[in-house]
Amino acid sequence: MSKIPDGLALFYIKEGILYPVGMTIEQKQMFDIYMAALPGKISVIGNMPQGEARTYLT
Repeated sequence: MSKIPDGLALFYIKEGILYPVGMTIEQKQMFDIYMAALPGKISVIGNMPQGEARTYLT
């Protein structure tokens, strides 16, 4: 298991529980483009962590 690099991530919420959304390389690239195109600044709420992100991909 390795740590995920800093950046935006996509999560799904079901019954109050956060689940990470797995994406292909192409989907991640499109997600990054979309997020960069959003107008304004994206605010990170640093005092409300949701847990430690890890990847199970090798």
